Amino acid sequence: MPQIILMVLIRLISLNFTEPMVFLLNLYIALIYGLLYIWFESFPIVFIGIYGFNLGEEGLAYLGLLVGAAVALVGLFS
Repeated sequence: MPQIILMVLIRLISLNFTEPMVFLLNLYIALIYGLLYIWFESFPIVFIGIYGFNLGEEGLAYLGLLVGAAVALVGLFS
């Protein structure tokens, strides 16, 4: 089992650094993931710290994302 894990890891690393497109896509996905993480982490700072929301009201700020995703899904599948 450890040989299989080592073989898979070596393949992944070699594919990442020998194929430029795979490397650039990995960089792009890492950038998008990092931006989303920072954005979601800033919600409590902004809504609780600046606007004075309590924890329940701050949770309601995420409803806009839910509505936007639902509208996008309806548009995607119609």
